[in-house]
Amino acid sequence: AHGLSPDAEVRLWQNRLEPFHSRLFDGCRLTRQIPSLLARAGFEIEKMDTGYIAEAARPWSYCWWGTAVPAP
Repeated sequence: AHGLSPDAEVRLWQNRLEPFHSRLFDGCRLTRQIPSLLARAGFEIEKMDTGYIAEAARPWSYCWWGTAVPAP
């Protein structure tokens, strides 16, 4: 899933671009904080990796992937 970058300059661009990006891509968000969303939904992260999947398009390419299970 797309998510909020840890890099301040990239976050600045993600926040600027999100209103347009969300409209163009049917609600897809660039600034989600994936771990906190999972925790609020009642999940516990087993494994989580993050990174840029395309260096040239950093505001659009910071992603989170991994596994989460229902919290006990």
